[in-house]
Amino acid sequence: MFDDQMWVMDGYYQEGGNRNDVWYSADGVTWTEVPNTPWAPRHAASVFVYDNALWMVAGNNMFPDVWKLGRV
Repeated sequence: MFDDQMWVMDGYYQEGGNRNDVWYSADGVTWTEVPNTPWAPRHAASVFVYDNALWMVAGNNMFPDVWKLGRV
């Protein structure tokens, strides 16, 4: 939970490979997509909440980067 929302970030689908999607929902039924995420598609990234932001680190494709997502 971050900002009173559930969050789903990145992922993988067999037909198209890695994703850079970010979705959030307050109720788990209605989801809103965050448009235009700036990072490269990836899956299995580490995501955590720290200092009032969501942080994403690396991923299974081994990108050596860190991204910060503030409140939407």
